[in-house]
Amino acid sequence: MHTVKSLVSVSIAVLALALASPAMSQTVAEEFIYYPSESDEYFFFDRTDRKTVAEFKSDKLVRVCVDRNTHLVPLKVYHDGKTSQIAPGDCLRFEAKQVALEPAQRLEAKWVLKAEVATMEASS
Repeated sequence: MHTVKSLVSVSIAVLALALASPAMSQTVAEEFIYYPSESDEYFFFDRTDRKTVAEFKSDKLVRVCVDRNTHLVPLKVYHDGKTSQIAPGDCLRFEAKQVALEPAQRLEAKWVLKAEVATMEASS
């Protein structure tokens, strides 16, 4: 019983310290500010299959994930004049107004590349 009281006391002390420390509480708060909206799925069947997946009036936080695929074909992401590449099974999070996607390498016949795109919404 004494151990439970000590554990509760320590937990309360750590929570109080976190709330008292602006740097720590800001870091914790920043982790939980955004949550993803429902994802949209995009399928690519050809190397020249470039899709514009987002066009916003102002910057939005966007998350793009690439499904694991047996062909190990990465996805090329174009966002506001920048280009990034995502390996299969990975995700990329960035702010942008415009986002377009295409396979980074040639897809053979019957190969399919799947990506999921979600806009990160601010929680209120």
